[in-house]
Amino acid sequence: MRAQNASNPALNLAPFSRWTLRDKAAQRRLAPRWASGGRMLRKVVLYFALACSASGAYAEEALHTFNIVLLQPDFVLQERVQDVTALSTYIKEIESSVSGALQAKPHFPPTGGFIVVAVKPGQKSNVWLDFKPMLNPQTTTTVLTAARSVPPVAVSGGVVVFAIKVGLWGGLEPKSIAPSPAEWKAAAKKAGHPLETGDLVEGIWRD
Repeated sequence: MRAQNASNPALNLAPFSRWTLRDKAAQRRLAPRWASGGRMLRKVVLYFALACSASGAYAEEALHTFNIVLLQPDFVLQERVQDVTALSTYIKEIESSVSGALQAKPHFPPTGGFIVVAVKPGQKSNVWLDFKPMLNPQTTTTVLTAARSVPPVAVSGGVVVFAIKVGLWGGLEPKSIAPSPAEWKAAAKKAGHPLETGDLVEGIWRD
């Protein structure tokens, strides 16, 4: 199972479930800890392997998905997501919605980054972005609106958090293993200690 996940670029499990301000070298050192995964990882990997393996005119695509980053351990996700197929479909619908919205806008300089999604019980969702170079305000609004417009997957028992690592208009794959939206970094700095991903999201997402 370790070899299978390591060789498949379709999905990454973030190297830490406690979110803190780590440098890139630390992220790389920690990555092997989550090299193996459970049933949910295998199912999501299988679902996205075909979608991410297609070779096309990438530079002409408004949005190209490099992989899916699960920001919580497999056992947490298995407890909170009852239907893995529904989760996979939800992710694909976000990709489609964002891609369609961008296609309707003028092209802009290539960039790569993360569309970070959280889902709460009651089918509530929120989205953050982490792109380098940063998106302009209009494109930020376009991506956030498109991603948030998709009806979220049903979850129970707590928040579920993941990220879609993408390139826009031919943008290169980000070197970062996991996202670090500005709002997350500010919350982690304010807390002064590592935070569980779910706790961090719950702390900054008030509805």
